[in-house]
Amino acid sequence: MRTVGKIFVILFVAALVVGTYFGVHVVLSWITEDENAWRVEITISSINIRADHSQYEEKIGVAKEGNRYKVLSQYLEDKQYVWYEISLGRNQSGWIASSRKTPYVKEYNSPNAEETTDTDQESIVDYNPPTLKILLDVYEFNTINDVNYDNVYVKDESHYTLSHKVFYEEHPEPEENNPNPPPQYWIQFIAVDDYGNTTKKVQHVVFKVEPKRSEVLDFSELVR
Repeated sequence: MRTVGKIFVILFVAALVVGTYFGVHVVLSWITEDENAWRVEITISSINIRADHSQYEEKIGVAKEGNRYKVLSQYLEDKQYVWYEISLGRNQSGWIASSRKTPYVKEYNSPNAEETTDTDQESIVDYNPPTLKILLDVYEFNTINDVNYDNVYVKDESHYTLSHKVFYEEHPEPEENNPNPPPQYWIQFIAVDDYGNTTKKVQHVVFKVEPKRSEVLDFSELVR
């Protein structure tokens, strides 16, 4: 019986050691993962936590100054705010907003920032959209393939890309001096910087050789 008891004690101690090792390993892995995660730190007294990325959504909590949260996703379509979906624990999440002009948060390990080798270094991220100006009242091109950006001005502190879409409006709204305006084309210029900030401008465009319908989008699809 003593032999059986010794074997039981040995097995119990071995299981305890193994369990402790794996438990510590799991905890350390979780801590490391958390340290390397994309996080935000609140830098003003408080920010409302909402159910979705809108200031009109239900308020579900308050984030206080100095609090840090893991970022799950981000919404950049709001021109005034940058929205962060943050982890609230227990598989729950909420959304907080940060002003584009005067941010309410600091970011850490942001995938949108320039690459850094320092763990937990504050990320410098630009959320101001590019400045996009169109220098002509009406654009004129020979064909749709001749579209260029010679008269489009873009200013941004980071690198940006410029693209365009052409839309066909078959039935423009009547005007006071023109109750039955002919079909017309519109061109939308789109500037996107390295941080995903987007600016769009729409302008009237005329083609000497009309594009094929397959080369343009319907005006109803225009999203400004």
